[in-house]
Amino acid sequence: MAILAYAFAEKDTKKAIETALRVVQLGFVAGLGLLVIVGAGLYFGAGVFTTDKNVLHLRYLGIPVMMAIASLSSEFLLARAKGYLGIWYALIIYMGLRTVAGVWRVGTATGPWRFLRGKTVQ
Repeated sequence: MAILAYAFAEKDTKKAIETALRVVQLGFVAGLGLLVIVGAGLYFGAGVFTTDKNVLHLRYLGIPVMMAIASLSSEFLLARAKGYLGIWYALIIYMGLRTVAGVWRVGTATGPWRFLRGKTVQ
């Protein structure tokens, strides 16, 4: 965000475009990550709601296609949004994923958060 603001202030369109492209790339990676997480959750969690083999078979076929279409269409919408609105959406998604990852890491007390479980950081 600061890089983009600086590029606008300096009227450096090349840097602004490079920053926008990087944010779109990160949005694409975040979308693929969500595809894997949500897809795995739906795949393994569907047995909670139904045991009908026909319903489960259709879900196994339909969910990956729906997730891929949703990820790609949102990426195209972000890339083609008027102005830099798409960049802000991508930043919101990216920061949301960082928040989830940070809360997860603190909750599991791994990495530098080991002291939360009484383990010393070396």
